[in-house]
Amino acid sequence: MANQRKGKEVVSYSPAIGSSSSVNVDEGDVSKSSAIPGKAYASEEQPLWKEMKAVTKETFKRRNGGRNKHGRGHVNFIRCSNCGKCCPKDKAIKRFLVRNIVEQAAVRDVQEACVYDGYTLPKLYAKMQYCVSCAIHSHVVRVRSRTARRNREPPQRFRRRDDLGKPGQPPRPGAPANPVRP
Repeated sequence: MANQRKGKEVVSYSPAIGSSSSVNVDEGDVSKSSAIPGKAYASEEQPLWKEMKAVTKETFKRRNGGRNKHGRGHVNFIRCSNCGKCCPKDKAIKRFLVRNIVEQAAVRDVQEACVYDGYTLPKLYAKMQYCVSCAIHSHVVRVRSRTARRNREPPQRFRRRDDLGKPGQPPRPGAPANPVRP
């Protein structure tokens, strides 16, 4: 059925039947003369907005919708380590906080008092789970551009400056042989 708009009148032509009919359209009044009171359209006539179908897809920002739920209907909630907000476990940003068990000021005293030579103090591993707002605010994760969001590679690891060494000096025993300067 082909529809044409002319001013405030919609003219439709049905090639199968070979007839045309018109509907007067005023502000807020859509009516067609029909034998049945209360029915605005005949059985074969449909308004123009009902004939048009949405063929476009809705855009999305992330391929996974910001979650890691794939196929699961529901996941448990966790509490944010920073603000205490409830957040789905698959959506939370999880990081391990690695610290020395002994604070930096007391490390030397503990090593001198230690019976074993060359004993390395163990580290404290705490799993931190952040909601998205706190992770962005505390720079755990950063906002990325549309093209950079597709990059799924982990970011480059941070290396301390003392591991790189100074030019013209021999490499340290524990450091890599030929470090690449960024």
